[in-house]
Amino acid sequence: MLLADMPDRGKRLKTLSGQWSEGRVAHAYMVESPRYGENRELAKALAKAVLCPIKPGYGCGECILCKKIDHENHEDLCFVQPEGSFLQDREVLPLLVALKTKPVGQRNVGFIMDGDRMTPTAQNRLLKTLEEPSPGAVIFLFCETADSLVATIRSRCRKISVEWDGARKGEEEAMALQLMQGMQRGNTYRQNREILSAILEDKEHGRKRALLLLDFLEEEYGKQLAGYSEKGTPPLGAIATAIRHIEETRRAILGNIGYGYALKNLLLEMGG
Repeated sequence: MLLADMPDRGKRLKTLSGQWSEGRVAHAYMVESPRYGENRELAKALAKAVLCPIKPGYGCGECILCKKIDHENHEDLCFVQPEGSFLQDREVLPLLVALKTKPVGQRNVGFIMDGDRMTPTAQNRLLKTLEEPSPGAVIFLFCETADSLVATIRSRCRKISVEWDGARKGEEEAMALQLMQGMQRGNTYRQNREILSAILEDKEHGRKRALLLLDFLEEEYGKQLAGYSEKGTPPLGAIATAIRHIEETRRAILGNIGYGYALKNLLLEMGG
């Protein structure tokens, strides 16, 4: 994916491409985008735009640096994503340290995925870096909504808003709700696997659809968590465990574990 493939709200990306092509790159950007499986590729497109030497501001997609970004082995690129329900201070620290080191190329680029899940301690640590940015370092802070971030962080980041037209696939959303309800009813593994059969058998788009499903599934459990009461069903521990398993499955797929294997393992871990 290149920057030109990203949906643009208000032509903001076109403006930024022009600035980046002239070397005018700010030290921090906040990317508001729904969590529907696309954000990792979106992040790589942004990295190409600010690091590509062939087509700066856009990315060529063909040079050695762009290829390295696609494979996430570029020396000046760093990602951090929550291991659990929240992004902890200890998870953010290595990225902030990496941004202070001398880059191999022109600049270091760090991506904080699901940044709106940062704990207050993690946000305070990030704020110190934003207040005293290292020369050439660029941070892209991804979040679904900026409301949970402190105002001082929001004020120090330039905003990019992305809308994925048609990204909320009705089928994946319906699958997520059906799967959650089936698991809570005590469905068998075979029954739950049947719910996911359309994704498991989709060799062309299965990985993308699996990530979409996980996003919607996490959203459904998040709704239960938000409306939880001590007398509620299911128990709080069951909701937290489900969210943890979803996060583990997402990390496995993003780490190039086969999406089919990862989803089947999720069903087993969650008792299906």
